[in-house]
Amino acid sequence: MVKVKTIQRMGHSSPRRDSFIARLRACTESRDIDEGSHIHREISCHGFLYKDLLLGAMLVHFYARCGSLDASQHVFDTLLNRNVVGWNALMTGYAKSVGHGMNVLKCFDQMKQEGLAHTEVTFSTISKACGNTLDLEHAKQIHVPIIELSLDSDVHVGNSLLDMYSKCGSFNHATQVFDNMLQKDVVTYNTVISGYVHNGVWDKAIHTFWQMEMSGVKADTISFTCVLKACGGLAGLEHGMLIHILVVEDSYDRDDILKGIFVDMYAKCGSIIHAKRTFDDITRPDAITWTTILSGYAQHGCGEEAFQLLGKMLKDNVSWDEITLVGVISACSNAGLVQEGLHCFYLMNKLCGISWNTQHYACVFDLLGRAGCLDYTAELANLIPSQPATIVWSTLLAACKLHEHVGMAHYSVKHVFELEPTDITASIMLSNIKTAYGMQPSNTH
Repeated sequence: MVKVKTIQRMGHSSPRRDSFIARLRACTESRDIDEGSHIHREISCHGFLYKDLLLGAMLVHFYARCGSLDASQHVFDTLLNRNVVGWNALMTGYAKSVGHGMNVLKCFDQMKQEGLAHTEVTFSTISKACGNTLDLEHAKQIHVPIIELSLDSDVHVGNSLLDMYSKCGSFNHATQVFDNMLQKDVVTYNTVISGYVHNGVWDKAIHTFWQMEMSGVKADTISFTCVLKACGGLAGLEHGMLIHILVVEDSYDRDDILKGIFVDMYAKCGSIIHAKRTFDDITRPDAITWTTILSGYAQHGCGEEAFQLLGKMLKDNVSWDEITLVGVISACSNAGLVQEGLHCFYLMNKLCGISWNTQHYACVFDLLGRAGCLDYTAELANLIPSQPATIVWSTLLAACKLHEHVGMAHYSVKHVFELEPTDITASIMLSNIKTAYGMQPSNTH
């Protein structure tokens, strides 16, 4: 009833006015800047703009929605009387546009100077602006009146505060807000679970997910995506399998993107069988999912399976990228498939046009080094167009330690020091190799 009376005070109803409202609302939805500008001129000609607060606020919102923030600000500045609806419309427009967070904060300060009361929309908007500008101090300041006005009980305001503190890097404040919220929806839980995942607190992310399930709030795709990342990080296979059951029960199991995340989770949890089974259930795996299963094979030393999968990728005309190549060579390296790994290395360059980078060379060095082909590795290093990065020589040095090859270790350390004069790890590794051979360690640097 209060809102109805407020709207009535914002302008007297008339057929012409009602027509303007309906037409302007339609233009806002369709973002028709030309027709909306025409209506703006009509509103001005009939004298509604300066005396009708609702039409004024709608024009401010219309221009902001169309991405014309200058026009939105201009209309707002011409209004004789400005109320909280107009301010909210202007601030919302700025908040939704990248790089305008400070304008929202300025509007909020001006609004306070004019003595206008704030609403849930006001605080939700200003919270978003503080998050976008990473302004933690301002965030703490606006949190105070929210508590004083008891607006923190509103789930939308609470969610805005959670998002604000998370973006400002103060996740402790975010969890305090979460703990004090009386009402929570899926957005609330997703924000906190995502924050825990972002900070690597896997166990609390999983705990919060189950807390959401126990509260009766239904998980969505975002919830499952975040918690599965936590399961992979924690190697929590049991939790992952239980969540897989939930996904099937909630009919999300037809989502191929979510299936790809399950592939990654199972691989990280050490169940390559479940990873492959889930992968096979995907109708048309994209390049990311192919790379995920290949990386899983790499982690578990399943080189032959990775090589066979690569052949299937070629047959299905799946696009390869730099990450795919890393996954395949790593898998071959872990399985000792030297020829297959080298074949992929050259094939991807010639057939797919993938330019070799530092990580590719490091993978090949690891492949050859593990197999004891150290002389061939040194020859390859000399063929690299640019100066090999430290990681390449460090990889070769690790192979020298494995095979106790002192001469090649000296050669590798020399190149490491040329690139990183302060790197003491290489010197220590060389000393260990010499000690293993019963040689006297020397000051290599």
